[in-house]
Amino acid sequence: MSNTIKAHIRQGEQSGFVAECVELPVVTQGQTLEEVITNLREAIVLHLETEDLIALGLTSDSPIAIVYEIELPLSSSRQSAVSWFKKGIAYKLAAIIVFVLWLAAPIVLHSVFADWSTSGQVW
Repeated sequence: MSNTIKAHIRQGEQSGFVAECVELPVVTQGQTLEEVITNLREAIVLHLETEDLIALGLTSDSPIAIVYEIELPLSSSRQSAVSWFKKGIAYKLAAIIVFVLWLAAPIVLHSVFADWSTSGQVW
């Protein structure tokens, strides 16, 4: 084990945050990021107190760095902005298709009615 302990922090299912170590069987939670980080550090220290540090390649005075990754979902305002942007793209695409069909209409009509003198007549 290196002197770096990795943990992942994600938003909890109900509320708050959940932190889980990668190398150690340590899981904790908190209502805020600061609280979950504090709880994580405390849980790791308590876990290491019961471990054989020499077997882990550590000594009692080894410095340990705790590195964590935070996984947060998009905020609701950001999600609505993304949704609005996607709708905007769909509207623009529809407008481009209508414009192209409008431009193509004379070409199609000319190919169907090669002689314009009979274009308004029904057999």
